[in-house]
Amino acid sequence: MLDTLNIALALTSIGLGCFGWLAPRYTLEALDLQTNGSTMGLSELRASAGALFIGLGLGALYFGTDQAYA
Repeated sequence: MLDTLNIALALTSIGLGCFGWLAPRYTLEALDLQTNGSTMGLSELRASAGALFIGLGLGALYFGTDQAYA
């Protein structure tokens, strides 16, 4: 049961990270943020709310240990 929950939450993290990485403008609107006309904000959002969560989810699935899921 706990293994299934860990995998489901890792996949959810990857899915939400895809929104931040591939659709940063949508993510900005969903989080009620704005970039003030600079593209640096979009790059920061892609890195912090996108690729980071994708990497963490993939890492947890790859290693599969309790520490990785924590």
